[in-house]
This record gives sequence, structure tokens and C-alpha cells, in this order.
Amino acid sequence: MKIEIGKRYITRNGQVTSPVENTGGIYNEIFPFTVKIRHKRYSYRNDGRYFKPNYDHYLDLVEEYVDEVELYGQDLAQTCSAQHGRKLTMDDLYKHLADEESGDEDNKIRVFETGSKRDSDEGKPRVSDLKPYTRLRFGYHMLLGSLKYGGGNFELGQPDDSTLASMHRHLAMYELGDRSECHLSALLFGIQLLMQNEQREGVEVDRYFKLLKDK
Repeated sequence: MKIEIGKRYITRNGQVTSPVENTGGIYNEIFPFTVKIRHKRYSYRNDGRYFKPNYDHYLDLVEEYVDEVELYGQDLAQTCSAQHGRKLTMDDLYKHLADEESGDEDNKIRVFETGSKRDSDEGKPRVSDLKPYTRLRFGYHMLLGSLKYGGGNFELGQPDDSTLASMHRHLAMYELGDRSECHLSALLFGIQLLMQNEQREGVEVDRYFKLLKDK
């Protein structure tokens, strides 16, 4: 695949990039392209490789991203333009989507006292149930790791067997009453590494919710 300026791409682990730009500077010959992913900037080779040739990295660019609204608009234009007798605009598209949404019996709309509307929380992940105390303790653990190994080191990935071995050690130390370090945060870190590996393998974020919700 040849990377093109201005286009957006999807990484091997399913993240969507910002539009591609020229890198510039001393690294331009090797990594001529740069994008942002979740507010962090990454540089790429001509073929979309993040790291090096013949090495599959989870941040490699693997396919072009095309906005679903854009695709839907193209399809709508092809099927309905004769009915409208003119080329459809984005206003036509958004009105069509709004009409579909309002006619969906399963879509529950909340109306606030201010008159503002928002769709239902039903079926959405309860991220807020991960309490601030837990997040802060884990955040300090990650800060220690970044000071020792550099920020984002864990994103490079670590094998499951090494991660599990570390988790077993931390769990054993905690069970024995050792509080010299935050073993619980280390366990959370290991869980994150394992989930990160599953994400690279293509496990969808709601896979187990879908499997278990009706049991």
C-alpha cells in the first residue's frame, strides 16, 4: 500500500489516524509521513510501516479510512437522487439520518430540563465505574514506569507468558502482605498488556458483553 498525503488510515490494531502530512526534517528520507493518533504523533515509511520493513507492528497503517457518513451519503445520493430531482447535499443526508433515528423504536432519547437532547446510556460501557481512586493509583504506577523506561514503552507490546509471570509474582507478594510497592496496580498493568495483545489479535471491545448479556 502506498501512503498518500491528506488521506486517513486505519492501523493494524484498528485505530484511525488524522490526515497524513509530510514529516519534514532529518527523518524525512526514512519516515516521510506523519499522522496523529489519539493526540500523539507518529512517523511512517512510504508503505505505511511504523517500525521497519517485514515487521508487523500494531501501529502499521493497513488500509485507508473512509468515513461511514461519506459512504452512506454516496449510497443515498445514488439511490435517491432521481426522487429528489437534484444532487443531494449534506443537509439532505443529515435530515435523512435524523428521520431514521426518530423512527427507531429502540432508540431512547433523553430530554434534559434545558431542552437539550441526548441518546440513552443503555447498552453503553460503564467506564465511570472505574473509580477515581483506582485510576489515580494506577496513574502513579504508570508514572513510575515512564520515568524508568520512557513514556509509551508498554505500547510496544510484551508477550503474554512474560506478562503472566510478572502478574503471578505481584499477586504472590500481595498475598504475603508485601506493601513495598503497588502490586495491585502492577496487576492492572499486566491486565492492560494482555488486553492490548487481544486488541492486536482483533478481539472486539464488546465481544464478551455480547456473548454473556443474554445468559
